[in-house]
Formats: sequence, structure tokens, C-alpha cells
Amino acid sequence: MPSRWGVEYPGGFGEVGPVRHGDLDEAVRPFRLLAGDPPADGVAGHFTAAVWPNREVFTADTGIVGYDRVIEGETGPLPAWLFPAGDGVRWAILVHGRGTHRAQMLRLVPTLHRAGITSLVISYRNDFPTCSDPSGRMHLGHREWRDLEAAAARAWHDGARALVLGGMSMGGALIAAFMRRSALASKVVGCVFDAPALNYGPILRHMARQRRIPGWLVPPVMTAAGWQARIDWAALNHLHGGEPLAIPVLLVHGDRDLVVPVEISDAYAEAAPGAVSYLRVAGAGHVSAWNSAPERYDGALAAFLEANGLSG
Repeated sequence: MPSRWGVEYPGGFGEVGPVRHGDLDEAVRPFRLLAGDPPADGVAGHFTAAVWPNREVFTADTGIVGYDRVIEGETGPLPAWLFPAGDGVRWAILVHGRGTHRAQMLRLVPTLHRAGITSLVISYRNDFPTCSDPSGRMHLGHREWRDLEAAAARAWHDGARALVLGGMSMGGALIAAFMRRSALASKVVGCVFDAPALNYGPILRHMARQRRIPGWLVPPVMTAAGWQARIDWAALNHLHGGEPLAIPVLLVHGDRDLVVPVEISDAYAEAAPGAVSYLRVAGAGHVSAWNSAPERYDGALAAFLEANGLSG
């Protein structure tokens, strides 16, 4: 696993850097303690793409001050983090992927902050671990986009006059649905997609192949899941369900993604070559392009913001 990763273990959290030396059995990497106690010998932990576990650790490490916020969504309160920057006119709303936490999006905040863009890192219904949907089911963006709309309305109320939307994996699906359905879509001046889930048919077939499940099972499973959760799969096909976004898009994807096939992003970039800036990261897995190539990722994001007049 190349470059920078968070590492979580009982009693602490830290960051590991690139492998200095090692072999197939052992690797030696630099370690930096970010929270808690140093790991004791023999303690098991795990790597995580989120290199900061929460807002407090992020602020202590980067010096970027943030605050807790609550967005009132149609299903109830939605926790969020706000990191003010610049003149308060340009805001980025950041949306994490399925089955994870909004700390996943903190990797984008330093570059946005340097560009003078306020970051609002949101949660949405039925995500992990605090929010709920009355149905008890996740809808893969089909309904969750309304929580992004609530966040956009709050940002506009609080002084935003230009919105940048950034989403990873299913967060990209929320953004794509928002851009097709929300009355606030006209307020958005740019989007950042990282391994976006823009078409679930290929994604589920891709995951089935990884698990050696016959491909012919995917369509009936999708039909049953769509009926149970009331998901309109056609409405979630943002690759073939309409025209590409007419605003500038930064698209990032690792070519070893075992969840969302990189070919989805290849096709999206090919369909809108004039609007899409595409960073395809060799060797990177799902939503870990930043971890594999943090300097390239941050550089691409900074260049995208500057080229489209979003830096200040």
C-alpha cells in the first residue's frame, strides 16, 4: 500500500508514510502519532484511507479550525463539520461514500482551505453511524441527494454565493442526482468526483466478479433490491441517463479499484472531454488515489480550482 495512510489501533491513531524498506513479510514505514498513545508491541490495528479520524485531530494536526454544525434534513438532524476560509462566499460541500464516515472527506479540506474556499463536510440519511431513514434502508443516492440539497440551502443561507460539490464513491452518486433534480443545481460552479458511483449495473457486476458470483445473478438481484428499497436504477445511471454536467468537473480514479470499475470514469471523461479534468492514478484502489499520490491529487485539485476561477 503506497504512500500515506491512517492507522487505527486500540487506544490511538496515527499516520504511516511510504515504505522505507522491507519484503513480502515485513515493511518498515515512518509512523506519526496523531491521537492517543503509541501502539504497544504486538497490538493489532488496521489501515484506513482517512488519515484523520475526526475534526479535532484534523484541526490539531493541520491548524485548520473547524466547528460542529447540524443540517436540518427532511428525516431529521444531520451532523456536519464547517471549516471557514477566505471571504465566505465560495463554499465546497463534501459528501462521503457508503458505509463510512465523513472523516473520509477531510483529505480535500487543506487544498480547499488554501484556495480560500469554506468546506462543509456533511452526513446524510442512513449513513454511518448516526443518521437514519424512516425506511431503514439505504437508497444509494436515489433519496439521499435531498440531504445534500438541505446542506446547499443552509450554505446559501449562511452566505455562500458559489458552490463546489465534492463526493467520493456513493457521494458522487448523490451529487449527480442532485445536479439532475435539485432546484439549487444552478448554484454549483464545479464538481470533484473521486471514484464516483455513476452507474450501479457495472459496479455490481464488477463486485460480483471479485467474489466469483455468476454475472447472470446480478439483474434479478437488482430487480429484487429495487423493489424492496424502491430504487429506480435507471435514475441512478448517471453515465447514460442524461448529458454530462455542463460545469467544470475534476474526476479522480484509481485503476485498481475493486468496488467502482475505473472504466466508468474513463467513459465519463471521454463523453465530456472539454469539461472534465481527469486524474487516473495507477495502482490506486477504491477512494485511495489521494493516499497513493497525495502530491499529484492536491496539485490536480489546486490547478482545477485556479483554472476555473475558484481560488481566491
